[in-house]
Amino acid sequence: MKKLAMLLGLACVALGALAGGGSASPAVGAPVMTGLHNPRGLAIDNHGSLYVAEAGQGGTAPCAVFSDGMTKCYGPTGRISRLRNGVQEVVADGLPSNAPAGGNGATGPHNLAIEGGAIQPFRDLGQGTLIKVHPNSHWDVVADISAFEAAHNPVGPPDSNPYGLINTGGHRVLADAGGNDLLEVHGNHVKLLATFPSRPQRNTDAVPTSVAQGPDGNYYVGELSGAPFNVGAANVYRVSGGQATVYCSGFSFIISMAWGPDGHLYVLQFASAAGLTGPGILYRIDSGCTKTPVVTNLFTPGGLAFGDDGAAYISQGSILASGGTVWRFELGP
Repeated sequence: MKKLAMLLGLACVALGALAGGGSASPAVGAPVMTGLHNPRGLAIDNHGSLYVAEAGQGGTAPCAVFSDGMTKCYGPTGRISRLRNGVQEVVADGLPSNAPAGGNGATGPHNLAIEGGAIQPFRDLGQGTLIKVHPNSHWDVVADISAFEAAHNPVGPPDSNPYGLINTGGHRVLADAGGNDLLEVHGNHVKLLATFPSRPQRNTDAVPTSVAQGPDGNYYVGELSGAPFNVGAANVYRVSGGQATVYCSGFSFIISMAWGPDGHLYVLQFASAAGLTGPGILYRIDSGCTKTPVVTNLFTPGGLAFGDDGAAYISQGSILASGGTVWRFELGP
């Protein structure tokens, strides 16, 4: 999990730099969920309800030094919140969370998918697992992604930090940012779909953070790109027949993606300047990899989803222990 843990650590250090231009422009959007704890991935169910994974605030014990060098303490403070018919409520709580003092940049539930009324988030405690959360907040482990990485290690040194997650036709597809691969989970069986290359001439991993299924049925995967987190170094890949090829390049620090109702791919950047500083940006991708910024000045965004009304929903303050939000944006032509 070291790549995403490093991102969260650097982002917390950069809070002062981001705060100056951080909030989304009120001309194009408005908050619909507030008071969230490290809000990350979003999902919308068949009834139009919006869900957000909250990584929590950690706790007091036990504590351990994580791979990013930070001491983090455990607490059952992760949760899932829902917006239904304009009402925000917590639908699952008591989920595992680890965080440094103050709670910023927690690791816990950081993405989710909805299947048959059940919520399936990732929890990240240093060992990535896919869990199913039931209405009473009881949860079961569906698949141990880190165990698959340890046993098979498809590419690079053993590491696992599953981050991007979608539900497609009864199975889950996930991007493992630590394992640098795309995996399919059917039941408790894990299958390798593709791997993503490191950068030539330097020891930088791809760090795939997001996955979306295109109208052509192929999977599209966005990458953060690893340290030193250079501007313009991230790609979007198309995965077809087990092969990953570059679909569009020149991005910086991709954290989420989704296909919009207009048939365009939308790519969400966590930040826009060197060292994971500067505001986040949502791009619409047109033919020929033409990038059009449609939402700018986002503050540490963490997740993207489109509603039935065509609006884009984006979580912001994704590394804040409290005060995180989800915004709704009407996207123009």
